[in-house]
Amino acid sequence: MERFLEHLAQWSVRVTKCFQYGSSGGLDDYEFKSDGDLSCQRSACLAKEVRRCAEQFWLVDLRKKTIKPLLNAPTVHKEGGRSLAAWTKNNTVLLVNTLLPLDSAQGEELQRRRRNVYVAEVNPATGEIHQIEERGKNLTR
Repeated sequence: MERFLEHLAQWSVRVTKCFQYGSSGGLDDYEFKSDGDLSCQRSACLAKEVRRCAEQFWLVDLRKKTIKPLLNAPTVHKEGGRSLAAWTKNNTVLLVNTLLPLDSAQGEELQRRRRNVYVAEVNPATGEIHQIEERGKNLTR
């Protein structure tokens, strides 16, 4: 049983996508827009009438009993390419087709973050973001 509990403890932190009810989720600040039914239902989402609102990646720590955003940025919904997250062997999170936070950028970097999508690695313990690739469109599956 002790070995089983040790195994569970190593997986106590999860990354999940959650809806941001009653909020634009910061989408208004980005030029890179999602498409499909998300934009069509945006006003209804702001009125808390539907579930198809902006999403964001969240860290759920079962040991500490905390939930916090992985990044201060919404996820992307584009035909053929959505935002994806995966844990790496280094206990970081690899994000594909992600938007990066605007609050930590200035000048030209801020403008690029508004209009582009990224592949990035995030260290959940420190919040440090390592940008791997910057694109004007999604990577498709």
